[in-house]
Order: sequence, then structure tokens, then C-alpha cells
Amino acid sequence: MHLFPSRERSEAETVNYGSEERQPKKWLIVFLLVLAFVLVGAGVNAFQDFYQVVNPSNPGSGLSRMFFSSISQVMNCLNSDGTSCGNGAPSTSAIKLYVATTGNDSHVCSIGSPCLTVAHTLSLVPYNPNRPYIINVADGTYAEGLQFTGYKSMFGSTLITILGDTTTPANVVFSGNVNCQPSDGGTYTTGVCVIGAYVSLQGMTVSPTATRGLLAIDDGHVQLNQFVASGTTTYGIEVSLGSTLSMSGNVTVSGFSSQGFKQNLGSTVAQFGGTLSINAGSVGSTVGLIVQGGSHFGLHDAGTTLSITNIGASGAGIYLSANSTIDNQSGSGNTVSLTNTATPAGSIGIFAESMASYQNISGGSLTLNHWTTCLEADGNALIAAQNTTFSNCGTNTSASQQAQIITF
Repeated sequence: MHLFPSRERSEAETVNYGSEERQPKKWLIVFLLVLAFVLVGAGVNAFQDFYQVVNPSNPGSGLSRMFFSSISQVMNCLNSDGTSCGNGAPSTSAIKLYVATTGNDSHVCSIGSPCLTVAHTLSLVPYNPNRPYIINVADGTYAEGLQFTGYKSMFGSTLITILGDTTTPANVVFSGNVNCQPSDGGTYTTGVCVIGAYVSLQGMTVSPTATRGLLAIDDGHVQLNQFVASGTTTYGIEVSLGSTLSMSGNVTVSGFSSQGFKQNLGSTVAQFGGTLSINAGSVGSTVGLIVQGGSHFGLHDAGTTLSITNIGASGAGIYLSANSTIDNQSGSGNTVSLTNTATPAGSIGIFAESMASYQNISGGSLTLNHWTTCLEADGNALIAAQNTTFSNCGTNTSASQQAQIITF
């Protein structure tokens, strides 16, 4: 059955599709030509808009980063000279965006026309870019939190760097909060939220009024350099659910009411040089560093320092549990210093339980000063520490339930 009445036609007009003869429709050909013309025009416009996303030095509104995430896998694979990087490997040339307190989010985020917020600038970044992005932040205070969700590529590298003032991190301050909603179903207010993303934070102070200063969770990957978490928080920094955090340069944590630096649920933290300084401000029942749930904290590279100070009454400098470990792997020159100016009642320098272990057997040093008990272990835990110095301890060591403490 045909939709239109048949008519006689010449043999030259006959178009054969297999065993059936059908008439070419002139209106269909015209329609297809018009459609092709429209699609080509739309494609050019779309490419121009997308080009503004990957090259924001040119003006333009840009398109949805989700819509273009797959296209960016190809578009971002270009070297700085415009040649293809080949074989799907990412270009090492970073795209640079700029933020300043004098900026405007209607700008293109270039050095001469900066944007106002990091949040807007991140909206220009594809979810899975194949080249790094550096967001340069000028000195000033920004009333926003930082949220990174899903910025990850198949190449597993750091994709987004927020670069402030690495000489004076106090010059770049983020004072706002964000709601962090990981896979555990909770909602956590935090100054920085990293979920499943690769992020580097350098030269800044995060000072929110929230439950956490920084939360890396659900396979988040964070690098810190010259970073300060100093807000009014319950936890200063938390790393959880298979996430990793590495530190190079100095990192400072203060202003917390419960735990300064918390690891949980298979997380890994590595310190490469510099000083991690955790100051509890003499608040009671606080813990400077807690490592639990099969997590690992490692000190690497000679000259690395972990300093925990001013723990309050009934608190602990370091608490380890549930098959977690802290170890000094770098040889001589590393220092772990757990020091109070007075001896808080019921305080413990290092407490390890439930098959956890603290090991410093590679030439580093451990200093404990002003604790009710300097080292305590139970439940098959192990504390093995070379070059240990005890000062003003009510009790140097206490071990029970098949735990071991070895100092030498």
C-alpha cells in the first residue's frame, strides 16, 4: 500500500530498492537538504560555544559542561601548539582561569577579565577533562565554599588546581560552606567538599562555620600545599571511604572542637616534607589525629614533621584503631612531636587499640611532653618507636590485652 496514488513513470525515473520499485520524493530531498543546512549551522554555533569553554580568553557564554563532557575528551587532547597529543593521552598544557574579588561572573575568567567566584569558574570545566585546569585566585576573602564532584578522567591525574598565595596562605580566604552529599546518604556542611574528584589546593585558608573544614570522600583525591583549615568546625580535615590525601609544604589545622585530622574507612594519607601542624586550642576531649577503619597515614621524605599541640583534658594526640597504621618510612630527619604546655588530666599522647600500629623504626624521632600517659596500647595493638623522648609524663607506657610497646 502506498501513501500517495501511483502514476506512470519512465524507466529513468525508477529507483530500485531490492525487489521493490519506489518513486523518489522531491519534497523529501528538499527537506533533507534544508535539515542538513540547519544542522551544519547549529554545529558551527555549538562548536563556537564549546570553544569558549575550553578557551575562555575569547568571549562567549559556553554550553553545558555535562553535554560536552564526551566531546571534551577529544577537544582537550591538543597540545599547546594545536597538534594532537595522540593515542588518547592528555595534553600537559593547562587551561588557566582567573578569579578576583574585583571580578564578575559575566566575565570570561581570563587574567584581564577575571570572574568573581570559583563556583562559576568551575561551571566552565568539563566533568571529565583530558587536560589540567588551573584556577588562579587573587588575594582577598571569598564568601563561598569549594565543591568538587566527579572531576575525574581515565588517566587518574590531578585535573583541577585552585592556586592562591603559596607564600602567604592567609591572604586568600574562603569563608563559605557547601553541602556535601556522598554515597553514605548523609549531608555534611563543609568548607571544601571533594567527592570522586582529583583536586590540588594550594596557598589558601579555609575558614567556614561548618562541621568540617575539608571533606574528601567516595574516592576523592586531594593534594594540599600551603593550606590552612582554621574555621569553627567539629572536624578540621576528614578523609574517608577510599579517598587519598597527600601533603607537600605546610598544612595547618586549628579551630576544631572534636578531631583535627580524621581518617576512616580505607583512606590513605601521605605527607611528603613540610609540617602538618594540628593545634587543638586546649579544648577538652579532642583528638589531634585519628586513624581508623583500616586507614593508613605515612610520613615520607626526610624533614617531614607532624606536630600536635594543646590537646585538652581527656584528649589524645594520636588515636589509632581497627587495623589502621601510622608509619615513618623516610629514614632520619622526620619528627613527630606531641606537646602540651601543661599536663591535661586524663590525656594520652598516642593510644592504639584493635590491632592498630604506630611504627617509627627508620631513624625518625618521637617527642612526647606533658601527657597523663604518653604511650598506651591494648587489644593486640603495636607501638614501636625509635628515638623516643619522654618529658613530663605521668606514665611513660601502658600496655594491656596482648598489646606491645617498644621504644628504643
